[in-house]
Amino acid sequence: MMRVVRSITASCLFLVTLAACNSETGLSYESLSFSALETGSSGAPITRCITLPHLIGSEVDSDIELGDALAAHLIAMRDDVALTFTGSVGAGSDSRSITREELADDHTDQLSVTSSASGHSYSITLTSKCTVTKP
Repeated sequence: MMRVVRSITASCLFLVTLAACNSETGLSYESLSFSALETGSSGAPITRCITLPHLIGSEVDSDIELGDALAAHLIAMRDDVALTFTGSVGAGSDSRSITREELADDHTDQLSVTSSASGHSYSITLTSKCTVTKP
């Protein structure tokens, strides 16, 4: 009798957990697509996809070298993504913080960042939901 109760309890917990999931993998993953292209360049942009972690206290760090001593630094935590630049003109004024809720609502942001070393500017595009192209 006790074995049957445990089995039913375990089945119920599994179904409740399953019902709370809202994607094919069982969890809702929010991501930020980062794209940078030097202004006037016809080359391929520098791109990264950053996925926000689920565990409290977890973080994903990504350093992206853009060239001309200019770099982007992204820190993704459970509730937001922080973006800062090093080697830019007016460092700090081009920082961004994007919340999980903004990413879920199809966030798009464009900014221009200029290298303090060379004066070259880069067009930065930030969008929700990274797209993966299959070969």
